[in-house]
Amino acid sequence: MVSVLLLQAGAGLTAEARKKSRAVAGTSPTLADSLFAQAMRHHLALRPDAEYEMLDECLRQAPDMPEALYYMAKLKLRSSVLLDSATVAAGDSLLMRAYALDSTNEDIRDLLISRLITRRSYAEATALVEKKCARPLITYSELCDLLQLYKLQGRYPEALATVVRLEQIQGATPETAWERYQIYECTGQREKAAGTIDSLLQKALPDPATSEYMREKLTQHPRYYEVLEELQEQMTAAQDSEDYKAIVELCRKGEMYRPDFLQCYFCEAFNWVIMEDTLQALDACQRGMNYVTLPTDDKMAAELCRLSGDIYSCVDNLEASTECYEMALQIDSTMMMACNNYAYQLALLGRDLDRAERMSRRTLEEEPDNPTYLDTYAWVLHCSGRSKEARQYIDKAIRLNKEDDETLAEHRRAIYQKK
Repeated sequence: MVSVLLLQAGAGLTAEARKKSRAVAGTSPTLADSLFAQAMRHHLALRPDAEYEMLDECLRQAPDMPEALYYMAKLKLRSSVLLDSATVAAGDSLLMRAYALDSTNEDIRDLLISRLITRRSYAEATALVEKKCARPLITYSELCDLLQLYKLQGRYPEALATVVRLEQIQGATPETAWERYQIYECTGQREKAAGTIDSLLQKALPDPATSEYMREKLTQHPRYYEVLEELQEQMTAAQDSEDYKAIVELCRKGEMYRPDFLQCYFCEAFNWVIMEDTLQALDACQRGMNYVTLPTDDKMAAELCRLSGDIYSCVDNLEASTECYEMALQIDSTMMMACNNYAYQLALLGRDLDRAERMSRRTLEEEPDNPTYLDTYAWVLHCSGRSKEARQYIDKAIRLNKEDDETLAEHRRAIYQKK
């Protein structure tokens, strides 16, 4: 934020300052005024050598002309890395004289502030910025400069007061919360620091308005990883106790700390399914699917797409279900459960039955004695008009299934009824 001052230092005098007449009202312009005007023409035409000559002669005629001192100082300080220390010192001296003669000129003051910061004269720079920030109409960036100067000098009470002023202008933001956190850390207020960073992680990460710069800062903070580890341990404990509502709450907390962590959405949706709340499960899937982008090789993304397809099927949104299965198989073509469910979905829709058979047959090649896969293959064959072939598969599915299954029984009746 201090860099804003350095950028401002490159600007010329304000239009109002440039127009300020050096002649007393009612008198003719002096020779110095004419020389300065010529210098400004060379300045605008980017002719620094000619500008220097005019300013040099102008200062011979009027050694106390603040505007001329300012522009001569800029010429001497320009490309100061390549200049000798004596030239730089001369430029700084001219600038100090210009400010002493006209302390109300904002351009002179801003260049002086940047020079003081460059020389690490922070106390002097701070005094000037404080004066600047005492105006009724103060900008956010000017206060940011003041805040950074206070922090550089370890003046944390003043820094905290400046954060309050920033929030009065633009409201509380992740950036001001981060500044508070840093101040608390530097002053040993560990409890306040911990509370601030936890609140910031919880509120800023899920907010799409949070800048990438701030998001990166937060996700690199040690507390971020500590929170995720704590949540993982709590989720494991809740899963072992079969406290499904507690798991859902932990999943949602995890989603706040890491919005793109697909496992939280999958786990939340899965537990809503266990609790037989299909709409809540669908909501969790939809929120998680916002973070699935193709192409990707993320296996959890494939699992979430597959589960989303299953849930859409439960609410009879077969088109959305089909789209989710397509995405799942684009991510992981070896996902047998997605192949099985997608094949069954196509059979229900009565389309792409050749593809449905190929996918279903693949599942049986992997697990030939899986009752679910056998049932799907039998149903695909039945929907394709091959009910006689389907009978051996549905019979095998019922034989291998350890429990009575109403769906299997219905499928068997339908298959055997068709000649």
